[in-house]
Amino acid sequence: MKKQNNIFLLILFIALFSSCNNEENNKIIEEPVDEQSKINRDPDDRKDFANVYWKKQYTLFDLITDEPIFPVNVNGTLIYKIYYSSNEDPNPYYKEFTAEQLENHLFYKFKNKENCMIFCNRKKQNENGKKPDPNITYSLKEALANDFIKISADGNGTYRNIKLNLENKSDASCKLTLPAGLYFENPDDKSQSLITAKKIDIITIDDKQKFSLDVPSFCTNVKQSVPGLLKDWNHNPNYNGGLDEVIAFYGKYEKGINKWLEKKNKEFSDENKRMLFFQTVIWYHEGAQYQEILEMLKNDVFKNDIEKAKVWLDNIQQEASQLAQLIKERDSEKIKTWLKEKTLELIPTSEQVDEAVDKGKKTLDKFRNRLKGR
Repeated sequence: MKKQNNIFLLILFIALFSSCNNEENNKIIEEPVDEQSKINRDPDDRKDFANVYWKKQYTLFDLITDEPIFPVNVNGTLIYKIYYSSNEDPNPYYKEFTAEQLENHLFYKFKNKENCMIFCNRKKQNENGKKPDPNITYSLKEALANDFIKISADGNGTYRNIKLNLENKSDASCKLTLPAGLYFENPDDKSQSLITAKKIDIITIDDKQKFSLDVPSFCTNVKQSVPGLLKDWNHNPNYNGGLDEVIAFYGKYEKGINKWLEKKNKEFSDENKRMLFFQTVIWYHEGAQYQEILEMLKNDVFKNDIEKAKVWLDNIQQEASQLAQLIKERDSEKIKTWLKEKTLELIPTSEQVDEAVDKGKKTLDKFRNRLKGR
């Protein structure tokens, strides 16, 4: 009997051990994928298209936040844990996919439910008839946040202006203002990105209509090539390069600077020449060297005439570099003092006035003598 009990206990022990071992083998093991080393963005710059028609050789990016979405290694298989939705059914759905399955899942894809809900809520607001109020002039930021407006830009083959493209996505007319300092990323990373130079007070775009306009711009890097004619530049609302603040600070004193420029040289009565002066200030502000600025002026402004470019730059480069330094310091009192001093330098001294009068008298005497000789 004792022997039978021992055999029974042995069988029971083996059964329990086997059960525990099977549970361990069946346990789901999830391991994160090495993320940063695997980022590979689809060269197609249509982010919504790249999201819906994602291909597994590229990194998947969240439609709303543009955050990368990486798979999780589940027992040796890469699994994407995705929230998704569509224009036709703007509700959040969750599912787990292999890369091959996800390639054929043609929906908008999101990293988490929160991002998916942002998309769904926007779609539902539009479906429920949320429209621009005709009595309100929206800032661009407000119009974008309400999904009334879409904005992009096209290159014009120069850094001095850029073509803005606006589309009213709503079912009502929309009034909006565009601030100076809008930053647009050039699709060609070897060429200059641009930042708008002027505020546009009020634009009215009818429902479902598109509107384009050329606006003055400044380039952000003198070391890069002049922009070409590529289209669909991306507007980056999170630009933090600081030139938008430089433009805003300069704008506070622009009238005084323009008056001084026009007294210094009549050519600055032309707004394009005043804009070129401020572009030079920006180049110095961003650390550009004299030779780099000269080369850019020669190529894009003075039609490869290095002598004309040099004469123009030499005439203003000292003041432009001084002004760039004052803008860096953001010192209002210093810039006011600088303007007064520069303006006073243009006012003739009493000796200069006397010399001019004497010269005038001599010229008049010569003219009289000629008349008497006749």
